[in-house]
Amino acid sequence: MPRSLIPLTALLFAVWIILPAAAQDDAGPYTLHSRLGRGLVRSVAWSPDGDTIAIGGALGIWLSAPDGADRGLLTGHARAVYALAFSPDSARLASASHDWTVRLWDVAAQVELAAMEGHTDLVVAVDWRPDGAEIASGSYDGTVRLWDAATGAERAVLEGHTGWVTSVAYSPDGAVLASGSYDGTVRLWDPAGGDPLATLEGHDGTVSAVAWHGGLLVSAGWDGTIRAWNLLDFSEAWVFQAGADVIDDVAWNPTGMTFATAGWDGSVRLWYTRDMREVGRFDEHTGPVHDLAWNPDGTALASLGWDDTAMIWEVSRGRPGTRWDQFMGWVGAVGWTADGHVTSASLDRRLRTWDPATGDLIELVPGTMAPLPLPAASPDGAREVDIDEEGIVRITAADTGTVIATLPGRANAAAWSPAGDQLAVAARDGTIVVWAE
Repeated sequence: MPRSLIPLTALLFAVWIILPAAAQDDAGPYTLHSRLGRGLVRSVAWSPDGDTIAIGGALGIWLSAPDGADRGLLTGHARAVYALAFSPDSARLASASHDWTVRLWDVAAQVELAAMEGHTDLVVAVDWRPDGAEIASGSYDGTVRLWDAATGAERAVLEGHTGWVTSVAYSPDGAVLASGSYDGTVRLWDPAGGDPLATLEGHDGTVSAVAWHGGLLVSAGWDGTIRAWNLLDFSEAWVFQAGADVIDDVAWNPTGMTFATAGWDGSVRLWYTRDMREVGRFDEHTGPVHDLAWNPDGTALASLGWDDTAMIWEVSRGRPGTRWDQFMGWVGAVGWTADGHVTSASLDRRLRTWDPATGDLIELVPGTMAPLPLPAASPDGAREVDIDEEGIVRITAADTGTVIATLPGRANAAAWSPAGDQLAVAARDGTIVVWAE
């Protein structure tokens, strides 16, 4: 697929999964029995104290220990969470969502502290000022907004970008805020007064990420380059071609010796800062990689891909460590085993087997499977299930065609249980919903 089409594909995918439920939804005699999997994921952040990893997705924000142990789920956003940032003291977490809000959370208490409203489109970027007093967010409405981290009140609206804002980052001293955009520019702002400082041009196409390495500002783009900027005269300090394809994120190792890039070719690559030599590469993602986060001592790197796989790389050992296997993206097929377990196949090219009673993942193996043809009759032939082109699931009486139920949400596939009393539906939020009559 041409490079220019890949981000568009991902964008369309993102739009599909946030479609609102149909107004005529009526589950009729069917009730939600269980939900399998943790859904698609879109953001990752590692706390500055190294203790907690936050993973944001369609169902909320999952909190985890670095070894994968569950810490809880933060819910409150109405749509998927596309950016996360911990406060400098690790006590709070800011989240940006497709529901147009930025939310603030107490990590230990796992409660929402504030919902910051003002953006008029999807919010996809968030960062903390180093002193912890202010939060910046970037949105598809083309603005950067500044928020009081104590009260959630809006402090300023920074306007100037002519395209969607993709990334925001404060300088280490908090004196400068950088933002990247689909308009191909990096803009610098004075967060104290909200005034524009400079517009940096050089990328051929979208700027996907901005980051600071000490006093050095770097940006990554769809042109496959990493660019560093001289803030004395706002010129390019250097340009590095990090790949032939889109680079969606760049993250500097806290030690300063290396930096990592996330590529749409599915790779996570490590580069030596001094001479830009590649010193490591991880290729276990089966789709584009779009988000990176280092642990505080620079020994491990978390990556997140459009294959909805989240994993930690043990950089010193050159191998993957923790991997979260219950996250799924586009589930294209679903079925049942003879003993009543649910099977599924998703974009990460892995087959999963679930216990619908407990929600436990029983087995995970590489592979794919074809979706069952629809409409499909229940085992007794009395009912049929079908999914229209918009993803709406309807259950009808096989003899009359009368609609018995219109299930909420959007779906890709469905399958009856062997007994016909349950229906497994592959939802577009990356979960499998089991309905029981």
